[in-house]
Parts: sequence; structure tokens; C-alpha cells
Amino acid sequence: MTAFRLDDKMFREYTKNKIINAFLQKPIGIQDLLKEVDSQLDSYEMQKRFPS
Repeated sequence: MTAFRLDDKMFREYTKNKIINAFLQKPIGIQDLLKEVDSQLDSYEMQKRFPS
């Protein structure tokens, strides 16, 4: 999470290196936030079941 602007080149690099796995732009709608939280929880559970 950041309050700072992230340039496109850095964003692409962080996404490629799996440093960033999601992005929500302000203002954040509650439905978008809930959807992303669900997605992250699902991803976390899958990683616990099937570690790399």
C-alpha cells in the first residue's frame, strides 16, 4: 500500500517480480475492496495448500 505515485515502469517491474499482486486506485469503492480482499484470501489459502 502506498500513498505515493508509482510510475508505470516500476509498476510493471514489481508486477513481473511478484512484489505487487494487486492494485486498487483511489477512490476505492467498497465492492472493489471486498472483491480484492476475497481474491487475496483465496490466493493465500491456495499457497498454504500448494506451496511453491
